[in-house]
Amino acid sequence: MIFNNKLSYFLSISLFIIPILNFLNRINLPQITTQEIYLISTSQFFFFVALFLLSQLIHYFFLKKKILFELFFLINSLIFFLLFFFQNIKSLLFFEKQNSFFDEITTLFIFILIYFLLIFLFKRSFQFFLRFLFIFFLFQVSYFIFNLITIKFYKENDTRAYTKTINPHDINISSLKKNKQSGNIFFIILDGMMTLESAEKLKIIKSEKEIINFLNKDGIKYKKNFLVNYDQTYLSLASLLQGSYPVNEKSNRYRTRKDFYPFLLLNQKKNNNFFEILRKTEKDFFWLGNSSMSCQNNIYINCIKQDKKLKFFSTISLFYFDSILIYGFNFIPKEFVNKYESINFLNKPDHNFRKNEIYLLHILNPHPPYYLDKDCKVNDSLMSKIKNTSMEVKYYGYAYNCLIDMSRKFTNKISNLNDDNLIFIMGDHGWSFDHKTMKKNNLEGNRFKTFFSYKIPAKCKNFIEPNSVANVIRFALNCNGNNKIEYLEDLQFISFSEENSNYGQVFLKN
Repeated sequence: MIFNNKLSYFLSISLFIIPILNFLNRINLPQITTQEIYLISTSQFFFFVALFLLSQLIHYFFLKKKILFELFFLINSLIFFLLFFFQNIKSLLFFEKQNSFFDEITTLFIFILIYFLLIFLFKRSFQFFLRFLFIFFLFQVSYFIFNLITIKFYKENDTRAYTKTINPHDINISSLKKNKQSGNIFFIILDGMMTLESAEKLKIIKSEKEIINFLNKDGIKYKKNFLVNYDQTYLSLASLLQGSYPVNEKSNRYRTRKDFYPFLLLNQKKNNNFFEILRKTEKDFFWLGNSSMSCQNNIYINCIKQDKKLKFFSTISLFYFDSILIYGFNFIPKEFVNKYESINFLNKPDHNFRKNEIYLLHILNPHPPYYLDKDCKVNDSLMSKIKNTSMEVKYYGYAYNCLIDMSRKFTNKISNLNDDNLIFIMGDHGWSFDHKTMKKNNLEGNRFKTFFSYKIPAKCKNFIEPNSVANVIRFALNCNGNNKIEYLEDLQFISFSEENSNYGQVFLKN
């Protein structure tokens, strides 16, 4: 009996250790720092102590005569472990809406049923479950040791990084070359940035030709008729970063956005083609976000001038990305979030730039929320002043012209730092106002045409320029690392928001 008591406590502790061992797989281990391991371990210890004390209280006042404490605590530890898979289990259920309250409650109800079922089963077959959990723990430890032993071999020989690519459109990672002395790649993403041609028709700019000449004087080339592959940000930026089509008309229907931007960056536990690009080329990645999603540190993401407390907070919270605990971590104090971090960096790139880095600036403009006035100053009161479409067009125009000028100045500064730097100024999709306005100006389908300009080193002037978002990083890697990645066919897919019955699938645009 004493042995069983000790074993049950040991297994309770092991259920808090196993998530750490799973996270420290052979992909993450070479990237993670000692400080990050310490933070994650400390957070697990905190939850262990909290659960132990809570279990003591509940058992003492309500269950003292009904169940042994060591058994009760083991069940609580096991359900805490299973809650690490809360988001995954929720996504397996046949629901179609993202973040639906019904989804959350139903999944939680399923876990409650599992909890009471475990109490029933453990009381009947305690010895069996002790043996099962002990074997499970030994398996996890053995797998962790195997990862430790094989890391060096894996790093030198496994060019496809651990799992086979199931997307035939993905970049062939084994063909990539690394060059730690290469210039940096900058993606300036202007959300909802329409083409110059569309902007001229809507009288947002005076002359398309004038702006093109204006950009050309600074060595910035504007490409007409550039295409977006998707008309939604989360798909478009996923295609940009991975250089592929994350979904097509033949793909299985997805139920959430968790495999797309920004979650493909945040979920460091799940491998993807962009992470493989970073690992193979050994590039450092910096993310500048916005009010919708600001930068959060993990083993792949670097943030610039982030508050130290927030850095620790995001490191811990992203460890619980798939857990039910993420709902609590999502209540980030708003004063810690720099909603203008990308546009502030665009105006003042005060940073110690090195080499072989990628920067993603996602600016939540020129589309709403509008906050740039005609003098290009931040004014949060603009949205409250909108009364009609003409005012929307006017405020969109303020941001549109300001961002072109800001991006041009930024490009000049970055180019002066290193001639080998590549700068891409582009929209993730185009933009449309009300149907009447767009039809009047013959601009139907305007979300599929977007702004695209770039400045590249002289050595790449003869490279074939990309014609759509998915091929931009392919072009950048070819120029930046002397690679020979082939371009994808420039396809366009119509996608849908959550409230549409077609959400979760895309259709090939004619």
